[in-house]
Amino acid sequence: MIVKKFRRRKRKMCGKSLKRKLGYYVSEVWYSATQRRFKMTRNTYRYIYSNCDVLTVLCDEYKSVFQKVLKLGNNNHIEVFNNFIQPKIYIDRPKQKHIVSVGRLTDVDKRIDRLLDIWEKVWKDFPEWKLYIVGEGPEKENLISISKEKGLGNIFFEDYTKSPEVFYQSASILTLTSTLDS
Repeated sequence: MIVKKFRRRKRKMCGKSLKRKLGYYVSEVWYSATQRRFKMTRNTYRYIYSNCDVLTVLCDEYKSVFQKVLKLGNNNHIEVFNNFIQPKIYIDRPKQKHIVSVGRLTDVDKRIDRLLDIWEKVWKDFPEWKLYIVGEGPEKENLISISKEKGLGNIFFEDYTKSPEVFYQSASILTLTSTLDS
């Protein structure tokens, strides 16, 4: 489904505008469930790779997927850009009963829906705990509606912030539900 979206948009774009948009689409076409979709994904990878000067990915695992699927050697134009935020040293502060997830809210790779499934199982047994989901993305509204449908309490969706340290400092538990991350 995501690949079809990409192909539809691909026809509308041409030349440089397509190259500018490629980084966004690469992150959305990583996974395929069937062999047929794998072939479509491989063709999409080929198209993306052949139409850019440098292909940037978030981690070594993504690079190895491209190399494997496209049968590329080590001499290629794929570059890895890891997260560049360096952790700061904090003074010990008393932690609150907060569980925090910070990141882009997408279904394909970040999988915050897994966190909602976990929270559904534990939140009633621990009413003093709060879950904070910090970030923006195409899945935000869907995640909010899922939490309302399930009747989840003590869950707070916060907007993107350039300084998530405020949440990190007060959290007792930090979560990472990504399928792949660097």
